[in-house]
Amino acid sequence: MTIPELAPADALVHQQRGAALIDIREAHERALGMAEGAFGIAMGELVYAPSKHLADPQAEIVLICQSGMRSLRAAEILASQGYSHVASVAGGTARWIAEG
Repeated sequence: MTIPELAPADALVHQQRGAALIDIREAHERALGMAEGAFGIAMGELVYAPSKHLADPQAEIVLICQSGMRSLRAAEILASQGYSHVASVAGGTARWIAEG
């Protein structure tokens, strides 16, 4: 499955339409700031027990990390575990901040 990579502006639109925006960076990284309305769940915790955090495998999920690499990998893992509406923010938090 090819994971969609969304520009920050597109990710924001998805979030406003009800998608869960999840920042998968570690807590010390998230402490420096997160996208408004994002939930913080470290990648390891999320992919180890996704159903603990994401009850509905059909729900729309948008993952964000620092640069977009971890969120893309995490999205691939979630997709392989049956989550069918997963996307990653291209460029991650760095691009999100840069684009305002």
